[in-house]
Amino acid sequence: MLEKLILEDKVDFVFPPWGTAFLYAAGPIANKHNYIMIGAAGGAVRLEEIMPDLPYFFQVLNYSRDQMPALAQILAEIGVKTVAVVHHEDLHGVEYAEVGVPEFKKVGIDVKLLKSFPLGTKDLSPLLKEAKSLGVDAFVAFVYPEEGILVTQQAVELGIDFKAFFVSVGPAFPFFVQAVGKDVSEGIMGGGAWNVKSSEGAKQFADLFHKYYPGEECNYWGELYFYSSLQHFQQDIEEAGTLDQSKIRELLATKTYNTFTGPFKYDPDRFFRGHLGQIGQWQKGIFEVVDPGEHRTAAPIVKPAWPKKQ
Repeated sequence: MLEKLILEDKVDFVFPPWGTAFLYAAGPIANKHNYIMIGAAGGAVRLEEIMPDLPYFFQVLNYSRDQMPALAQILAEIGVKTVAVVHHEDLHGVEYAEVGVPEFKKVGIDVKLLKSFPLGTKDLSPLLKEAKSLGVDAFVAFVYPEEGILVTQQAVELGIDFKAFFVSVGPAFPFFVQAVGKDVSEGIMGGGAWNVKSSEGAKQFADLFHKYYPGEECNYWGELYFYSSLQHFQQDIEEAGTLDQSKIRELLATKTYNTFTGPFKYDPDRFFRGHLGQIGQWQKGIFEVVDPGEHRTAAPIVKPAWPKKQ
């Protein structure tokens, strides 16, 4: 399909697919034809390994290398000593586990359970029950949103609680909160993160979003960064004054433009590193940035007990 768009339809530009594995596959195809691809929803250390051979590929989203050291420090800060780690058998889950487990060990957190499951699994309760039997403080799931909603709902249904509950992709999206309930989401952590307190530009972006989508909520995962990358891309095209891929690519690789995220620039390896947060946590209706350091908008809290079933 991607090659058809390039070779037969001769589109001016291509946008990326959703998901790490698809992005990993699409980047080399676009690069083979000297087409710019700005990677949005996905990211992997394995992409870093092939980036030297993909001069037309640019990575926007933060991922395991950025998020896992922050998560480990956050868990240690709230007193987590033991953790259960589960992940799906896809590039996202496999890589997050590979990066996350050593980071947990660095801060003295004992990984008592490390298990994977196939994509499409409809019952994750055995993993929750095993984690409970081990008495771990924290449950960490490197999964996609559907799986994250499932494991959260099953944890509540079974009354299996933890001091910390982390789902890598999902909590930052409004549909996650709608699916599990606002009271259930309180204290859940997820990848991200930003909110209107992160910067004036972030607030401006949220205001613009609400103007066009009244009554809806932003996602606090990559939405701000994806939009900012397109602001940057637009300014590259305007400055180039052409649709020539190679000329625009050179500006992409070297220029800094102002965006809602702030000054937006790719590093020499064509990765954007100016994120306003790595890990978020729902606290009183706000997806707070709980990273250690300057971007923190609130200190992390121990997750309150799941609400009692009615």
